[in-house]
Amino acid sequence: MDLVLSRHAEEKVRLRALSIKLIKDVLNNPDQLYFDIATGLFVSMKSMEFRGENVPIVVVYRMEKDSYYVVTAYPCKEFSKEAERKIKKGRWVKVERRGL
Repeated sequence: MDLVLSRHAEEKVRLRALSIKLIKDVLNNPDQLYFDIATGLFVSMKSMEFRGENVPIVVVYRMEKDSYYVVTAYPCKEFSKEAERKIKKGRWVKVERRGL
């Protein structure tokens, strides 16, 4: 699968010093995967080594033909609280892992 970054994602990836390899790892083998009903985007999370710590890395994207179109990516130490809150509000639904 190809990877396409939005302008916002390009900037955030650069500012946060995230690697493309890291983003692809999150997309290809997520620990958790959600669908955001409000935006129509997928939210993929994987705990990974980042700056000497094991941190949840979040990649928000949509599928476009044979590409992942990445909207943003960020480390998120409080991911489980964020996910819980959005599930309770009915905004996110958990998705069974697909063949990404």
